[in-house]
Amino acid sequence: MPEDLRRWLPGVFVQIGTRAAYRALLEGLSALSISKHRLYALKALNKMRRRHPSWEVSTPLVRSELSQELAASYGTERQLATLQQALDEEQGDMAPVGKAYESALAYQAASTIERAFRLQGLLYSPQTIYFAYAGLVAEDADHGAHALELLETALAREDAARLLPLIDPDLSPTRRAEVGRQWYALDDRDLENDLEHVFEGGEPWLQAYAVGLADAWFPRQLAPELERLATSGDPVVRPLARHAIDGHGENGMAMSSVERAAALRQVELFGGLAADDLLQIASVAEERTFNAGDYLFYEGEEGDYMYLVLDGQIRIEVGGREVAVIGAGKSTGEFAILDRRPRSASARALADTRTLAIHSADMGQILADNYSLVEGLFSYFTGIIRDMTAGKFRVRDDTDADDRE
Repeated sequence: MPEDLRRWLPGVFVQIGTRAAYRALLEGLSALSISKHRLYALKALNKMRRRHPSWEVSTPLVRSELSQELAASYGTERQLATLQQALDEEQGDMAPVGKAYESALAYQAASTIERAFRLQGLLYSPQTIYFAYAGLVAEDADHGAHALELLETALAREDAARLLPLIDPDLSPTRRAEVGRQWYALDDRDLENDLEHVFEGGEPWLQAYAVGLADAWFPRQLAPELERLATSGDPVVRPLARHAIDGHGENGMAMSSVERAAALRQVELFGGLAADDLLQIASVAEERTFNAGDYLFYEGEEGDYMYLVLDGQIRIEVGGREVAVIGAGKSTGEFAILDRRPRSASARALADTRTLAIHSADMGQILADNYSLVEGLFSYFTGIIRDMTAGKFRVRDDTDADDRE
């Protein structure tokens, strides 16, 4: 079934809105092996559950799916513990690829927890579970503490005992894995075997992140797996595996899409996006170099590219006057990839500067095919609007207070 149809199909079940549709969607969960497809289905089930709280839930089925998600989550924590131990021992140029893979595993862990919460929302009050999850992802210590307290009182003792260690910020992956072994048979593989396992059955986006680490740390041991992926792997993985086998190109300087994804994560616009979404954007990002004095774009012209600075410096000018200087890890021209309005400033390289450039047409095509990416960017811009609104209210409150005095 095409990806876009799988994405929208759960919404069709919601529109049908019958008990039979609810039951069919629930019973079809076990057939969904791709994590995003499971999430789409669970979101639809949660919505139907909120609308029809009296509908019966197949508790054994939901608990079976929940146990599967929790076991997978503890398994990911065990992998993170193994990786972090290796990173602690590793020094030098190979550590960055390990960090990129670590971020991918962390995203996998967070995604599995979200699915576990949505399954809990089928067993308990959907509103309670929703508020608890919202508190956990708010990145606020007080909200997180309140969410943990809420879950401790709302969940049955065994459910709380299995879920809470996975979301307790004070527990390390190593400690979480130790807790998980009380209930689940976690594999005791070393890092090399973990990567081989991912290459054999992991989702393509995770395989893509694993390729760079395998090439840097285990090029000889995992060469057969890289050859197989270069020949018959998923389209997102094949060029990365070939890139690794061929020695990173003729000049050894071309960045892989995983390296580009790691660079893009530094940009505030993309920092909150999922690891697999970053890979899609990285696939269209171009490396572009500018000499000192070169203009990247001019004030008033139609915007077409945004730029992330890899190294060097860029001066932002309005009316010929400097308003900012940005360096490595910063970006400029973000709005150009979302609209075609004239540039509000010019950008000039102060030194020889290397960038990643993303064209608005490429970004538009990705957004058209990826709703989760649209959600991520929408969340970013909503946050900006909320901050601006909160700032206006603070100014208004201060003004009112001055008037009263």
